[in-house]
Amino acid sequence: MNAKHFTLGVILSSITFGALTSCDMVNEDMPPCATYPNTYLTVNFVYDYNMLREDLFDSHAGTAHLYVFDKDSVFLFDRAVSRNDMTGPTVDFSMTFDTTYIKTGMKYLLVAMAQGNHSGYEWSTIATPGFQIPLQYQMVPGVSKISDYRIMLDRDSDSWADIGVVDYTDAYGNNKEMLDTLWSTKPNEIQDVAIPYIELKPQVEEYPVYYYEVLMPMMRITNSITVNLLHDSFTPETDVNRFNILIDFPKGNGTIGFTGQTFPNRELFYRALRKGVVKYTKKNNGATYEDPGVDRLGQQTMGTRADDPDYAIQATFGISRLQTVDESKLQVRDAETNEVLIEIDNFAQWLADYFNTYYDDQEFLDREYNFTVDIKMSDANTLEWYQIGCSILGWGKRVYEYIPR
Repeated sequence: MNAKHFTLGVILSSITFGALTSCDMVNEDMPPCATYPNTYLTVNFVYDYNMLREDLFDSHAGTAHLYVFDKDSVFLFDRAVSRNDMTGPTVDFSMTFDTTYIKTGMKYLLVAMAQGNHSGYEWSTIATPGFQIPLQYQMVPGVSKISDYRIMLDRDSDSWADIGVVDYTDAYGNNKEMLDTLWSTKPNEIQDVAIPYIELKPQVEEYPVYYYEVLMPMMRITNSITVNLLHDSFTPETDVNRFNILIDFPKGNGTIGFTGQTFPNRELFYRALRKGVVKYTKKNNGATYEDPGVDRLGQQTMGTRADDPDYAIQATFGISRLQTVDESKLQVRDAETNEVLIEIDNFAQWLADYFNTYYDDQEFLDREYNFTVDIKMSDANTLEWYQIGCSILGWGKRVYEYIPR
C-alpha cells in the first residue's frame, strides 16, 4: 500500500464487517448479526532522547513516516504525515488506524523515520510534502523486510570533496542540506504491538470500541557542526576557498537503517554547507592596553584601547550520526595542494572525551547534536590551539588548550 497523507485530528472511519457466524444463517430465533467491534491503534512519536530530556518532536519535526511490518518483519504498508497536513494551531504527528489497516489477533512491528528543517520548514511549502530522503531499495508490500530499509543521504559529485551535501537552492535563495535533521527509531526500540483477537459471539449484538496506543521513541541521527578556522592574517576580505575544511568518515556513514545504524560504504567526505568570513572575538577581547597618543593640544597621553577582533573562516556542516567507532576525522587542507595541514583523529570520540560525564559515550553523542570547534592556525599553518563547545542544557562548555608549536 502506498503512503497516504491524512489530516490529523480526524479518526479514520471504521469498516463494519458482517460476523461470519451462525447468525448468517436463516434462523428466526437468533438475534440480529453482531456488529464487528471498532478497533483503533494510535501511534504517537516522542523525541526526548536529548540533553534536555524534553519531548521536542512536535516542535522540531516536519514530516513523520511510519512503516508497519508483520510479526515476521515483512513490510505491509506505510503512512506519512507532514505539517502541510495539519490544520489549526496544534502540531500533532499522531497517526490513528482502524480496521481498514489493522486486524485483531495480529502482531505488528512499527518503525519510523522523521525529517525536519531548522529554518521554518520552508521546504514543505515549495516541494512535495513527505519524506524527501531517497530509499536505496524500494519497499514492496508483502516482499520487503525491515532489514531491507536503507536511506541514502543525498550527495553531489562536483568534486571529490562534495560528497554529503545536496546541491539544492530553495525559493528563498538559501542552499539547504537534506541532512539538517533526521530522526530514526531509537536503537532497540522497534515497537511490537499485539492486537488481541476478539471472538464474535452470536448473542452479542454490540461490542465496545477498543483503543490501543503505542509510543514511538525517536533519536536524532544528524548533527550540526560549526568550525571556526582562525589565522592572524585573516581579514574580512580573506578568500574562504583558501582552505578546505572537511569531516572525513573513512568507513562511510551516508547509508542509514531504521534504528540509526550506519553501513560501511566508500569513504565519505562532508564539505561545509555554508562557508564565510566572520568576526571572531579574541579570548582577551575587551582588555585594555597602554596606548600612547596625542591630545588636542598636542600633548603626549597614555590611553587605553580594546583588542582588535580576529576573523575566522567559518564552516557549517550537517553530518550524519557520530559514532565512537566510526574513525571520523576533522581536516583542514590546503585548497591548492590538497595537503592535510591539520587533522584531528577519532573526531567523534574526541568530542565525547571532552564533554561526556553522565552517559555512555555513544549515548552522549546521540543525545547531543550541536558542536562548535575553534581552530587557531600558526603562521606556519599548523595547529596552535583549539577550543570546542557544545550546548548542554542551554549552556556552552568550552575547553581551551594550547598546542606547542
